[in-house]
Amino acid sequence: MKIIYFDTNIYNHIHKKDCIADAGIQLLYEKVQNKSLLIVQSLFNIEEIFSAFEKDCNLAIGELTILKSFAENGHIIKDPMHLLYDDITGYVKGNTPCCPFISDQNIRLTIDNFLKNPATTFDSVEITEIIDIVHAQKKTFQTDLLSAQNFSPLKKTKKIQYPFELFLKRNQKVFAEQLVNKYGLLDECKKKGIAGLLNFESISLYIGIGLSFTYALEFEKRLPQKGDLHDQLHALSASVADIFVTNDNKFLRLLKRIPVDNFIAMNLGEFLEYLSSV
Repeated sequence: MKIIYFDTNIYNHIHKKDCIADAGIQLLYEKVQNKSLLIVQSLFNIEEIFSAFEKDCNLAIGELTILKSFAENGHIIKDPMHLLYDDITGYVKGNTPCCPFISDQNIRLTIDNFLKNPATTFDSVEITEIIDIVHAQKKTFQTDLLSAQNFSPLKKTKKIQYPFELFLKRNQKVFAEQLVNKYGLLDECKKKGIAGLLNFESISLYIGIGLSFTYALEFEKRLPQKGDLHDQLHALSASVADIFVTNDNKFLRLLKRIPVDNFIAMNLGEFLEYLSSV
């Protein structure tokens, strides 16, 4: 069984049948039903759909209905910083990887209640709580990410452009050290070996996507964009999956150049081709 994570824009495309025909949707549901695929979600997916409700209620209802139809109980992903903490402490202690999912019974119930009567439940305490939790997670992640991305080696060196692969190789160790130092585990990780942290998909993707965005800003004349934080949160959430699907091709370019074992990013068209071949 392959684990799949959809960027929120994929639910939009499926709802509108944009970039995907009826046959593709049917194939997707067949693969989910026969247990060939497990589609997992994050609170970021859910929050982004809820937040779009006032702008386009029908779209939000449609996207959430699709999300719910793919969902299985117990497969909403932990917040990214929690994923990272679990993997770092697991590495230090030599433990087996922790479950990357949260108990989601209340979240599922909130979605069910919303879909039954969206107009009267949108302002409910439960939905407000989900939105507030995600906003707090985004704020924490943004602070930590900015701190990590302002790491010293890049600032101390001349900005001479060289291939991303070399940029990643030269800087990922320092980036990893700054990450584990935030949790007060730098000395313990050094004893185990910093390189070993990169065997964890969550840590490897966190470092990779952070450096990929940094490289794009520093060397490719890419300007910061409003959705950058959301994109990086989705990428880190997708570390629990085998395949991450997004139709944001600019974001996809930054993802595809990151070498992470047992993980691949693709657009919806590529994903449908993959489904047809398996």
